Amino acid sequence: MCKCEHYGNCDPETRDQEYCIFHKPDKTEDEAREFYRKFLERFKPRKEKIIVDGREIERFVFENDMNCRGYVFPEIPRDFNFSFRYSNFESVVYFDESTFFNISFEGAVFNSGFKCVNTEKNEYKPINVTFDRSKFNYVVFRRAVFCDVSFEESEFRCVDFDKSVFSGYIVFRKVKFISVFSRFTTFSETSFDYVDFSESKFECVEFSKINFKYINFRKSTFKFVIFKEINFIINFDELHEIGLINLGFEDVFFDQAKLQNTSFEKVSFIEFTFLNTHFEDVIFRDVVFLELYFNKSDLINVTFDRSKFNYVVFRRAVFCDVSFEESEFRCVDFDKSVFENTIRFTNVRFKNLKEEAEVYRIQKICYEREGREDDADKMFVRERRALRKLRKLEARNVLELIRDLRRNEDLNLNWKTLREKLKKKDLKPKWIKESEEEITSYEYLKLLARSAWDVFAAYAGSAVEYVLADFTCKYGTDWKRPVILWVALVIFVFPFIYCLTHSISGIHGAGVDNIWNCLYFSVVTATTLGYGDLHPVGWGKAIASAEAIFGMFMWAVFLAVFSRKYMR
Repeated sequence: MCKCEHYGNCDPETRDQEYCIFHKPDKTEDEAREFYRKFLERFKPRKEKIIVDGREIERFVFENDMNCRGYVFPEIPRDFNFSFRYSNFESVVYFDESTFFNISFEGAVFNSGFKCVNTEKNEYKPINVTFDRSKFNYVVFRRAVFCDVSFEESEFRCVDFDKSVFSGYIVFRKVKFISVFSRFTTFSETSFDYVDFSESKFECVEFSKINFKYINFRKSTFKFVIFKEINFIINFDELHEIGLINLGFEDVFFDQAKLQNTSFEKVSFIEFTFLNTHFEDVIFRDVVFLELYFNKSDLINVTFDRSKFNYVVFRRAVFCDVSFEESEFRCVDFDKSVFENTIRFTNVRFKNLKEEAEVYRIQKICYEREGREDDADKMFVRERRALRKLRKLEARNVLELIRDLRRNEDLNLNWKTLREKLKKKDLKPKWIKESEEEITSYEYLKLLARSAWDVFAAYAGSAVEYVLADFTCKYGTDWKRPVILWVALVIFVFPFIYCLTHSISGIHGAGVDNIWNCLYFSVVTATTLGYGDLHPVGWGKAIASAEAIFGMFMWAVFLAVFSRKYMR
């Protein structure tokens, strides 16, 4: 008996053999003729004439239900008058676990218009045309039309889907696109409505000139895959309304893929990996990235505008002409990446100060390479301010963590546990021991005192840095500010203080209350000339000393900033 008898569609005349003519693999040319002769006798398609590209051709129309489960379709002999090209399948078709060798379905129409909704799982369940667990070898589906078709767990080797139309809900779940001598399976100018590619393996596949409206690549892997002139536009609110859930890009792996002239709009990428992937002229707009990993990838002329990056790694990536305008970053790693030409981080928002400082550093380097020194200075100031805030935040987090250790009575206090907790929050205080001993009460008090001192030192150091470096000259990038401060204090503030406190005396000890004399004394003191005709008394000595130090410091700052600004 035929080994595939359980399908219930064997040929009556040859079913007593190991394989009937329909299920027999590796058919000879004569057996192929016999296969298609009996195939036509069983399903009795009618012929009709249609006009294609201005010429009249004859096609087959299959009006009855077709159970072709497990069939092995050989290449159609050239002298046999039959073809699937432009065929019309008007009823329910089952090609489950079938195998196709060098078959062309160009222009074929699979459209019975029948589908059902699984209300319990709230998802579409197409049943009208199924190719589940089938194998396609050198098959052409060019200009074919599919409606609610399933290819679940099928294998594709060098299949052509160019200019095909997939309407309704199309299932490519758990399929394998397998490379044969580096030949590609192609989807060019193909139209999709709702397509599910979840848990699939893509190797040597090219997608070009396609608009994906609702698509699912969840838990799929891509190797040597090309996305060229692709638009991904997904409206998740509408997906939930029609009962389609978990569509998007989640837990996906790209290896040596290529994305060119492609756009992603309103898409979520979750647990994505891009390894050795090439991005060129790609647009990510209003996109959410969660737990992504870009390793050794090239990003050339890529736009990430208004996107959200959460736990994303750009390790050893190469950026060239990339834009991150109005994007939001949370826990992003640019470790050992290379930035070339123009990189734009305009109006971006950060949830982590470390990533903020790193991004400003990268932007500064890019501006310096372009010769945009003023813009580079702005990024340098932002980087230093972010690092200043980061030092205070890290010191405060260490103190809060050590306080929480005692609040949890069940916690076994030891140095190893403390190091692990600090590592989880990316905190590395220098005074943590490397031992695994328990932390005694005395040591805990020392830790608490040391962390409290670190908080004080961080805040005090930040205040001093702000006054001496940021407020006076914006970290050496603004020469106008020291001039304005010098003029404001020396010409207006200090003379007013001298006049108000009556702290200036003449040579013969007479007090000086004239505002002009106070102004003269202030300028002489700030420039350290010291003519000696006027001198401070009482509180004026302290005020004059402070002004002398201020004047010398501001002159030094001005000269350093001015020379740096105009001599580089």
